[in-house]
Amino acid sequence: NKNAVQPKAISVVRAIHHFSPASGKSEVVGLIVIHLNDEIMRNYLAGVTLAPGTQLMQVDRRGFIELHSDVKLFGMPLTPALLDLVRAEKPVRLLMLDGQEVLMAVKPTAQKGWLVTLSPRALLTSKINRLAFISFGLVVLAILAMTLLTGYFAKTVVLPIRSVSEGFGAIAQNPDKPHAPLPTEHARAEVLQLIQGYNGHLQALQLQRTAAKELSLAKLQAETANLAKSRFL
Repeated sequence: NKNAVQPKAISVVRAIHHFSPASGKSEVVGLIVIHLNDEIMRNYLAGVTLAPGTQLMQVDRRGFIELHSDVKLFGMPLTPALLDLVRAEKPVRLLMLDGQEVLMAVKPTAQKGWLVTLSPRALLTSKINRLAFISFGLVVLAILAMTLLTGYFAKTVVLPIRSVSEGFGAIAQNPDKPHAPLPTEHARAEVLQLIQGYNGHLQALQLQRTAAKELSLAKLQAETANLAKSRFL
């Protein structure tokens, strides 16, 4: 009604019946006409933020849009192809609409109509892709952290212990050969005592070799002095 304050409205008509006890009959004595605009939808959407490109609508059983998130479509008929999909017994989840893939959800209403939601599939796939990218980044970070921790553990624990083991093996093969002490600057506190014990063992061996040489030299000097004394006599 272009002359009305609300050009588009949903009209509800109910007959007023009067029952006459005298005749026992009921007859129509008037009509109640109620016009509803889309203020209900506007008030609802005032507290709900729809994702970009999402359409929310209520369609009556004849295929007319009773309520719509786009006020310009209020009161317009649904396209026949889309109405057939809404009425289909087997729900249609994915369809092409205006050149883009759209996900559709249909819920029947008490008035034998339907509540329809149309959402671009790209919104869902973009969230999935973003979640996959974040998950991939977390996996890469986890692998990098494990690599760093493994390298740190190998440098501060595994390599020092291996060096001590190889050092004792070298001492067993060449006990008289001098061996260099192991560094202690990168070792953890738990391994540091082991390295210090190994280095202390090397020092003890070195002192033992030095004492043996000094003892051997003193013995040789004593034998030489005794031999010279016996010749003189």
